[in-house]
Amino acid sequence: EKMAGAYRSGSDLHQATAAIITGKPPTEIGPGDRQTAKAVNFGLLYGQQAKGLVEIARRDYGVEMSLEDAQRFRSRFFNAYPALAGWQRDAKLLAHQKAATGTEAYTLLGRPRKLASGNFWPIFTGLLNHPVQGTAAEGLKKAMIRLTRELPEDSGIVGTVHDELIVEAPELNAQEVCEMVSRIMREEMERVLGGQVPVAVEAKVVGSWGEK
Repeated sequence: EKMAGAYRSGSDLHQATAAIITGKPPTEIGPGDRQTAKAVNFGLLYGQQAKGLVEIARRDYGVEMSLEDAQRFRSRFFNAYPALAGWQRDAKLLAHQKAATGTEAYTLLGRPRKLASGNFWPIFTGLLNHPVQGTAAEGLKKAMIRLTRELPEDSGIVGTVHDELIVEAPELNAQEVCEMVSRIMREEMERVLGGQVPVAVEAKVVGSWGEK
C-alpha cells in the first residue's frame, strides 16, 4: 500500500526508495542516491539477494555498493514494503513446493507461462518476473492495437523497444500525435491494472529515437 500510495500521490518512487534506504530526507536525495534506489527497486523486485544486488548495481546502473550496504538496503526496502515481501515469500514457498513438478505463472489478464520443473530458482524468478513484465507487455500491446486503429492516416508505429513505442508523424501535427500516444498508452495500462494506480507515460517529439 505504501508503494501504491507513492504512485497515487505522484511521488518519484525512486526518490522515495532512496530516502528509505539511505535515511535521508527526500529533499536531500541526489542523483547518485536515486540511481542507487533504481538498482534496489528493480533488483529486489525480481528476488535478488544482497550479493546479486551488488552485481546488478555495478553492471546495470554503474553503482558501487558493498555487500554490507546491499544487506542494509535490502532489509530497509522490505521493511518499508511488507506486501512486496509477503508476495515474494509466497512465491518462494510455491517454488519449493513445485520444484519437482513445475508450475505456471500468470499475468493480471490471466496469460500463463509454464515454468519447467527441476530447479527452484528459475521457478521462483519466473513467479516474480512474469506477472510484472508480462502484465506490462499486455498493456503495451493493447495500446498498440488501439493506436493502429486511431492514429491519423499519415502517422504510424514504426518500432517498439521494451516498453517504448516509436511513432512516426508529420512535423506539422507531431505534438498532437505525441499527446495522443501518451494518453492511449496511459489509459490502456491503467485499464489492465484495473484502475488501482495511475500510470505515468513519458513522451516527446524528436527527430529520431536516438535523440530521446
